[in-house]
Amino acid sequence: MFAIFIITKLMSQNKTFANINIDLDTLNDDLREPSNNPNLLKEITYQRVVPRFLNFLRSENLKATFFCIGQDVKTFPEVIKSIDNDGHEIANHTMNHPKQFALLSMVDKEQEIALAEKEIERITGKRPEGFRAPGYTIDEDVFTILRKRQYSYDASLNNSLFYFILKSIYKQLFIKNKNYLVLQKLKHYASPAVPYIPRADAFWKKEENDEKSSFIEIPIGKMKGIDLPFISAVLLCFHRFLPASLFYNLSRRPMINLQFHINEFTQESDIAGVEEDFILTKTYCSLPLEKRLTSFSSLLNWMKRDYTLITLNEMAASLKGKNVHADDAPQHFKF
Repeated sequence: MFAIFIITKLMSQNKTFANINIDLDTLNDDLREPSNNPNLLKEITYQRVVPRFLNFLRSENLKATFFCIGQDVKTFPEVIKSIDNDGHEIANHTMNHPKQFALLSMVDKEQEIALAEKEIERITGKRPEGFRAPGYTIDEDVFTILRKRQYSYDASLNNSLFYFILKSIYKQLFIKNKNYLVLQKLKHYASPAVPYIPRADAFWKKEENDEKSSFIEIPIGKMKGIDLPFISAVLLCFHRFLPASLFYNLSRRPMINLQFHINEFTQESDIAGVEEDFILTKTYCSLPLEKRLTSFSSLLNWMKRDYTLITLNEMAASLKGKNVHADDAPQHFKF
């Protein structure tokens, strides 16, 4: 009842909702080849980088949604508790973060989801309400599992064609084991760019006849016109050509969903002496951390000016029981 009261109060303000969320994929998940010392890489992320990000959120007075890997929840329970104690949402990012998650059997997919769910609940005392698949790759099996397990939302779909093309090229040129990276099917990129009720038989299509649903898809945001995903990695990788103000203004929609990855908050001293072939972390570190934080802070200040920032489970709760596509929906929910 208290959550409903808060959401109702927020709706009375003349702002729509936005969210920031972060995937806690450690340095060990940003490698072209498996590490000989994965525990060291995970420790760097959880003992140095995550506390830094939490301090950043405190300085911005923001709550976020953290997509956590079950094995890391099990290994670093005190860090997970500190995230939870700060009032952030802990969501499910599978138990082991298999990059070929979409190729697993339905039984194995459910095990990945259920085991992570169990660890999160054991540490926080709360069942996770949301899920994101590794690599944004998802299928009907996953939606069936999430509905069965009474999740409120999925936040996996990234329908940016630019991302699809870039990932395809990278896979062909740099990945020896082609099963290591799995691509979403091309037809899935026709999915809506805003939260929607997914059809049971075709999750990338909105359900037209179900006016009330307890399950919502909240896709990764994307920019209008140039089809770049609304993820902070885009801003870091293209900062020479893409001003933060343009990145933000082209991404504005009735509801927006900005994604970070924890490795974007790594600084060069964190990985000094670490001999690993990182995919993106060294690119992030080529820009001094202070400049990254300044850019992120500007982006978040614009979002706070134009939106009420809430967690993804709060966003899903705000949409439950409402036809998010109806013409007569309240202004906050028109898409």
